[in-house]
Amino acid sequence: MNELERCLPKRWTEKEDQTLYEEARCQMSTGEIKDGNRIGAKLPGRINEDCRKRWINKVCGLLKKGAWEPDEDQRLHDAICIHGQKYMAERVTK
Repeated sequence: MNELERCLPKRWTEKEDQTLYEEARCQMSTGEIKDGNRIGAKLPGRINEDCRKRWINKVCGLLKKGAWEPDEDQRLHDAICIHGQKYMAERVTK
């Protein structure tokens, strides 16, 4: 593998997505996904971090993109009223 190949991210194939889905669902049947290394071992060239990101951002389908629903805005507003903006302020200043 040359230096350029190491720098470019490798595209995920449908077969890799299917393997990731099957392995993650198998672990979820026992509660939660705990062994990312086992999943990564089933996908040569991928590490557990790659698998986690792909699962969250693409495969599991729970990540919602786009505008917030009115009830989500209200829940955020209510949480800020209760807890304040301390968490956000700490994150922005770091």
